[in-house]
Amino acid sequence: SMFTVYSGATVRLENMTIDGNNVKDTTSSGGAFRMDANGANRTLKLMEGTTLKNLQAATGGAAWMRVIYMYDGVTVENCTATDGGGLYASAEMRMYGGTIKGCSATNNGGAIYVNTTNSTTAFSGGMIDDCHAGKWGGAITVTQTSTSTATKATFGGTTIQNCTADSNGGAIYCNSKGTLALTGGSITGCTSYASGDAV
Repeated sequence: SMFTVYSGATVRLENMTIDGNNVKDTTSSGGAFRMDANGANRTLKLMEGTTLKNLQAATGGAAWMRVIYMYDGVTVENCTATDGGGLYASAEMRMYGGTIKGCSATNNGGAIYVNTTNSTTAFSGGMIDDCHAGKWGGAITVTQTSTSTATKATFGGTTIQNCTADSNGGAIYCNSKGTLALTGGSITGCTSYASGDAV
């Protein structure tokens, strides 16, 4: 990883391009940004004009962070990882806009992997296009570790298209402990080679 974010820190990126130039790193997490192993409340805010591309990591091709916010005008492309081809959030993910395209995961979450407990993960805007997972969630995998009513994934405005999964959830996979609310957005042209072309 290029940058490590320590406990209590918030990193805000705006009008910046980080190009990993396809350098292979399959042993560390977060191709561009990773959190330190200890502490909490590490947040990455991807703002307008930010591009993360051609990055590779073991977990979170572009970034591995506790909380990730993604806004309009952001592009994450051509990134790869074992889980979370583009982004991996260990607590909370909010996608308000931007585009994730051409990303892939060997296992789960071709574009995004979220592992959350007692928090709401929301996808209310932006687009995920042409992403692939070798197992679950061609675009998004949400693994919820609590059955609490506070733990919820909401899909309300994001467009997902042309994504594939070799197992379940061509677009989205949510595990059995979680709640997934579909209130808007669109899913088109996605394929699962096991069950659930969309979800």
